[in-house]
Amino acid sequence: MATLHWLDYTAIGIYFLILIWIGIRVAQTEKGEGESESFLAADRNMNLLQSTATTAATDLGGGFSIAMGGLGFTLGISGSWLIAISGLSVVMVSFLMVPKVKRWADRVSGLTTGDLFEARFDRRTGLLAAIVVGLAWFTFVGGQIIAGGKLLQVTMNLNLTLAVVLSGAIILAYTALGGLKAVIYTDVFQMLILLVGIVFIAVPIGMSKVGGWDAMVSYFN
Repeated sequence: MATLHWLDYTAIGIYFLILIWIGIRVAQTEKGEGESESFLAADRNMNLLQSTATTAATDLGGGFSIAMGGLGFTLGISGSWLIAISGLSVVMVSFLMVPKVKRWADRVSGLTTGDLFEARFDRRTGLLAAIVVGLAWFTFVGGQIIAGGKLLQVTMNLNLTLAVVLSGAIILAYTALGGLKAVIYTDVFQMLILLVGIVFIAVPIGMSKVGGWDAMVSYFN
């Protein structure tokens, strides 16, 4: 395992501190309000940049950025199907479904998927929807936390269990402190990190490792 420079550890520490600071800052600005709509739905007021960044950061987070590298290594170019389909579905949902759901949620004052199903059908249907969505997100968030833990395990040379607990604790901290607003603001920050890291660092390094664009094209041909 390669030994990291002290600057690498400093950058990782600053990154996590910024996440916690965002949660604390949002909690301070929201202090005294204590409204569930503010905490759970960010006052129903996200601009285009925020909604795009939080959606992209959620879909392209640790699970995808780490898992897709593994799929690419084991399956080659065919390993990209997952991210391609996910990206297409996000675009379709954003333009075709989200505006209608947003108007409906505002009209019935719904905060969760279960609320919307309950308003449209009945309480039992809303409860069933809440259970299904809860189970789905339990596995999704679990995967993201494990991905973050594996990254900490490799970079910080930590025990995997400790790394996963630390990753989950940091995510839980800024989410519990600031609610959805903190999640959105941290997603905007993390999306910038992802763009810079993947587009301007990971891709150039990867291309150099395989001998450049011509060498990669020649290999696939």
